[in-house]
Amino acid sequence: MRKKVNIQNLPRIGGFLCLDFINTVQTRKKEMPTEYLRDYSEYLIWCYEMELLTYNELRETKLNEYCYAGTVKCCYKRIIDAREMLYRLFSLLAKGKPVAERVMQQFNAWVKEALTQTYFVSDKAGIRLAWNNPEAEFERQFWMIIKSAYDLLQSDKLKLLKECPGCGWLFLDTSAKGHRKWCCTETCGSISKAKKYYHTRIAAPKKRATKKAVC
Repeated sequence: MRKKVNIQNLPRIGGFLCLDFINTVQTRKKEMPTEYLRDYSEYLIWCYEMELLTYNELRETKLNEYCYAGTVKCCYKRIIDAREMLYRLFSLLAKGKPVAERVMQQFNAWVKEALTQTYFVSDKAGIRLAWNNPEAEFERQFWMIIKSAYDLLQSDKLKLLKECPGCGWLFLDTSAKGHRKWCCTETCGSISKAKKYYHTRIAAPKKRATKKAVC
């Protein structure tokens, strides 16, 4: 029996933070896809699973969520808007198509915002990236996701970007030969094979039998 997928066990097949964020819907091939980030609370749980915040930060932010309901509502809308913008951006790149100017303007605005929150510090571990406004608990993870998209666009890994024809999830094809087609062979790949088997072994003979009967 297949385990029910939820925000806590959602597969991480993207290969990059921003791609896993984009993949927080069940499928983009349906008119009404299943939403895994149904509210801001589930978004926080996803951030915790992705190690973007600690358990104590998760607990504290969830407590403060009820005190700043208006802020949380605006943040959640912005998060979903960003996810859909990122999908349009990377989906077009995966297909080798040009990105609309409107999408680039929106992305650039968010990149500018995110990068103004970053700076470098030097400690015993070496030089590392840090974030301004640590008290901005409702925004920090959002900036990290946008920064991830910024990094991917500048990375050599971008040429590995693909979109699953079964569900529309985005992933980096790191297979040895670069022939990976599906996000997961056990799900989308198996469904495709089952459909192909049906049409070639079951549906086709029935069709031929119907034609003979008519004759």
